[in-house]
Amino acid sequence: MRDDQKRGVVGIAVRVVAWASLWRIPAVGLFCALGGNAWQESQFDEDAVGDSGWSIGVFQANRKAGLGRGHSIESLSDPKYNTDVVMKEADRLGFRQLIQSGATIEEAARWFCINVERPANATVKAEERAAYAASLAKQFGHTGATRVKDAA
Repeated sequence: MRDDQKRGVVGIAVRVVAWASLWRIPAVGLFCALGGNAWQESQFDEDAVGDSGWSIGVFQANRKAGLGRGHSIESLSDPKYNTDVVMKEADRLGFRQLIQSGATIEEAARWFCINVERPANATVKAEERAAYAASLAKQFGHTGATRVKDAA
């Protein structure tokens, strides 16, 4: 893993721990669900730039027509800031309630893709992200349909 990817993973992890604490859930499950999306968006690269320069950072927040509107490139290049931008939107849209109702890591990754990231061909992308989230969960010793709130 390159240094920019390591910084991206650490930045996401730091903010996920904070959000998980606020929501009173284990951070591992939340990290896996978000990690499936961040990997597909940027391969955890904090300096990733896409969409002709409009999408920035680990979650590729789009400054022209998406969650990156009104945020600077410098701010969105910080993985902690970028994670907070997408998590605030996820919380506003009901992600916390989805997780607290018992969603699995894969279900949470799919929901996050379709409702927060909103890529082209979202249904296909959601399945790819759910699969990567499951592979992350496996690295933490979780197999099968582990609920986010149970993945400690």
